[in-house]
Amino acid sequence: MSRGTPLNFPGMLGVYLAVNAVPDAFVLVDGPDCSLDKAHFIHGRHDLESTLLRVDGPHRVAFTGAGVRGDASRHDSELTAAALRLDALPGCAAVILTGLPLCAITGADYGRVARDLAPRLKGAAFAVAPDSLRGDWLDGYARTLTALAESLSLRPGRIRPGTAAVVGHLMDRNEADRRADAAELERLLSGLGLECLSVWLSGRPYAELRRVEEAEIIVSLPYAREAARLIAARTGAKLVEAPLPFGLPKTEAFVRAAAAAAGREACASDFIDAELRRILPRLRWVYPHLFLGKRISFAGDPHLLGGLRDIAADAGLEGAGAVVTARRAHGGL
Repeated sequence: MSRGTPLNFPGMLGVYLAVNAVPDAFVLVDGPDCSLDKAHFIHGRHDLESTLLRVDGPHRVAFTGAGVRGDASRHDSELTAAALRLDALPGCAAVILTGLPLCAITGADYGRVARDLAPRLKGAAFAVAPDSLRGDWLDGYARTLTALAESLSLRPGRIRPGTAAVVGHLMDRNEADRRADAAELERLLSGLGLECLSVWLSGRPYAELRRVEEAEIIVSLPYAREAARLIAARTGAKLVEAPLPFGLPKTEAFVRAAAAAAGREACASDFIDAELRRILPRLRWVYPHLFLGKRISFAGDPHLLGGLRDIAADAGLEGAGAVVTARRAHGGL
């Protein structure tokens, strides 16, 4: 794998990906109408099952229309009025406030507006601090999950033994393969005898995210480490930071990390042995015919690169190059 200049996507797209994965959340972007246009990067292109935009109802991405010619003295009242209109819509459980750099550089306090709104709303309201001038799409996704963790009224003392939750799954599409990924995380934990109460995020409604308060163990994945730490601190759950289970070595490490936190190491060994007996005979037949000796290139986020290297090594593939769509601070190359 060669070194080079990573390609990247802006932070707002990460916010939109998170909103896309919570079907009853709406995002209000402080800025002009290009905020709506940005949803087209996801809706109908990246995700054919996206509900950010709709032809049979209101879009889940809204904008204030603020611009350089606006009246600054009316800014907060217009932002509040727009949020109240979204909250009144059927099926709206949460309104997320954020802004484009054009408005964020004025020092707008979206967190304060959200707090002032809370008593007037039927649903929740919280802010995602704008960071598009410095962060990227991975930062936007992680910051939205952190804001979600802060917004929920999690109640301590409700932990149930033998339960777990996964925080930090990248639900970037609502299509079947990504839903299957979330289901596989649940299956891996069930193989340890753990009931998985919640996967953040997995395409489920806002209210279901609250089930995380009952989890005895919070399994943290790389896409939302801060949110996982915050939830564990608030509920008293045991936190374990696991690798992304992509490829056999990383998946084994994920299972063993969760098992160690639950005190179920022996169960993990039995489960892993059974899984390898099921999987390896299939791979031994496929690898020589389809992969051995061929070259592979990668384009994607850095959290997948390590697992892909493991897969390439197992399959006898030669790495020809990589394009990492993230800031260097996220790792990878």
